[in-house]
Amino acid sequence: MADIDRKMIANYFKPFPAWTVLCIFLGVIVGIAGILVHVGLIAVAAILVVIGIVGLTALRKPSDQQMDQWWQQELESLKKKALSKVGFDSADCIADPVSVWGPRVENTGGVPLQLKKGSDGIVRFNPVDVSIINFGEHQLVGYQTSYDRFTGNPLQEETNEYFYKDVVSVTTKTDTTSRDVIVGKEKRRVQLKNSETFRLTTSGGTEITVFLRDEALLEEVKQAKGGTLPTTQAEQAVASVRRMLRDKKVSS
Repeated sequence: MADIDRKMIANYFKPFPAWTVLCIFLGVIVGIAGILVHVGLIAVAAILVVIGIVGLTALRKPSDQQMDQWWQQELESLKKKALSKVGFDSADCIADPVSVWGPRVENTGGVPLQLKKGSDGIVRFNPVDVSIINFGEHQLVGYQTSYDRFTGNPLQEETNEYFYKDVVSVTTKTDTTSRDVIVGKEKRRVQLKNSETFRLTTSGGTEITVFLRDEALLEEVKQAKGGTLPTTQAEQAVASVRRMLRDKKVSS
């Protein structure tokens, strides 16, 4: 298993350093001038080119595929943490856990929201709202956290247990909400008209919710425009929880 490079994850979201290309270009121009006009300018040209190259290599960025591979490693670690937080181990579970995640757009624990469209059109983000649901014999056990990929730290953690008989619905729902979104150092109110959310609700009114996506949010961030936030994992989670609820209802 490859080590996760937190610095490279942070670099992924940084804009391309255009100044490095400018340095290299100026270095070439000055170098030509040095050949034609004064040989002393060649040393200046070499310095400019070196500065540009160093700037480019210093900002090493992972590929989209590497970002996704690291995320799967992080998710596996969070699944283990979810079990330990509720005093479970794998022997207590009757099925594989399900995971749902999306960008945390509010109350980010001091970590500004970062969104970046990859070359594959998929938007990756930080921090990440993650919900992991484990299936016990008689209950669902939920673990939720706001996870900072830049440090590998869970910013906020919460655990809950719900008896199968108390779960009244599990779905992905689209509605309209307003959110205080912090992008960079700026905080602004964003009207999300098609906000898609994973929601598990119980008869007692408690629920697990994870924000999944909204096009208006992507429009707020230049690096995310035109991208998509996939919800396949949420749809799979809904299907798995519903299947478990049906099985438990039949067997009870």
